[in-house]
Amino acid sequence: MKTLSGPLLALAALLSQPAWAGPAADAVGYFYAEGIGMEADESSRDRFTGPARAYLDASDRAFDEREEICLDFGLAVDGQDFDPTEIASTLELDEAANDGAAIVVARFTNFGQPREIEWTLVEENGAWKVADIANEAAGWRVSQFVCE
Repeated sequence: MKTLSGPLLALAALLSQPAWAGPAADAVGYFYAEGIGMEADESSRDRFTGPARAYLDASDRAFDEREEICLDFGLAVDGQDFDPTEIASTLELDEAANDGAAIVVARFTNFGQPREIEWTLVEENGAWKVADIANEAAGWRVSQFVCE
């Protein structure tokens, strides 16, 4: 039996990764590839701007000052429980970008249930940053969340 090594192994690993539609989709893909839940982690905060950044910062302040939890579910998956293997195998990212603004729609299944998360991004200093996240079917949008 032959095994892959060196450059062939690297190429096989690269080809096995999901292909995103473009740079804005790559920015969203990070939140699914690097660990679901990273959207609320302070180490990812520089990937946000506008209303999404303001809400996440307010959520951190509420916890630091009063131990109040404003965000109790994973925005990337619209839930607290998830199957990362199922999400990874079904994830599709569709990007529509124009003049420094983009909408990336993430479609996947989680425990057999279809999900569609809409990510709104803006380009700042050459990098795509998340300005809003929404699940229209579930009736929520981060820019409409309040955390004081």
